[in-house]
Amino acid sequence: MKERFQQFRENIRERVGTASVLEVYGRGEVMVTGCVALCDFDHSCVYVETVNGLVSIFGKGLEVCAFRADLLCVKGRIEKIEFGGCVC
Repeated sequence: MKERFQQFRENIRERVGTASVLEVYGRGEVMVTGCVALCDFDHSCVYVETVNGLVSIFGKGLEVCAFRADLLCVKGRIEKIEFGGCVC
């Protein structure tokens, strides 16, 4: 299983390259490309592993609106975005 996951990760990296992109639309929406895994989420935080490491999104009333292939969309009241930390 771990081998399949590593292969899946490599396929994503090949498609999106070695960079993740975050698009922030005001304080209400964040789009992340270059996602590898959605680690955990609730209404106050979303943790996503990207090709560049962990991205943590904090706020209130957060909702994962889309998560497909390498794209994640989070809506709600965005208060803080952090980079780094432990990978899922």
